Amino acid sequence: MINQLPVTFENIEGIAAEAFADARICATALREDVVPNLARMERKAPERLIKAIETGQIFDDETLVELDVLINKLSRRIADGTTQVERVDDHPYCFSEDPSWTETHRTCVAEDMSRALTVLLSFHASLQAVHDLMNAQRELEKMRQRTQP
Repeated sequence: MINQLPVTFENIEGIAAEAFADARICATALREDVVPNLARMERKAPERLIKAIETGQIFDDETLVELDVLINKLSRRIADGTTQVERVDDHPYCFSEDPSWTETHRTCVAEDMSRALTVLLSFHASLQAVHDLMNAQRELEKMRQRTQP
């Protein structure tokens, strides 16, 4: 879930393997924390992502786009289900320098989606690293072909 390898051309196979590991964790998070909390019509996108993961199609551009859209959707849902509550301890024997604090409260759905979002962001980082390296390799190859006599 955390990329251990530096993002270099020499490590691309290892980074790709990490992406597959992140994908399996992502599929579990989607099944357990996202899909059950969505209306039937909203489940299609995460289910397509699960299917792409199950079939090993994680490096397709469509998978990265699907993941981007889902991350944005979950972020909005989490924000909608999150409230900040200001607390003050006005007890006469409270001697704290700052007797006030803010607590964050989330609905159960927002909490589930927050757990899933962490996993999706890690998977996204792995996929993006592989895409970046592959795009760089393609561009370098084009540049080499242009400079060869």
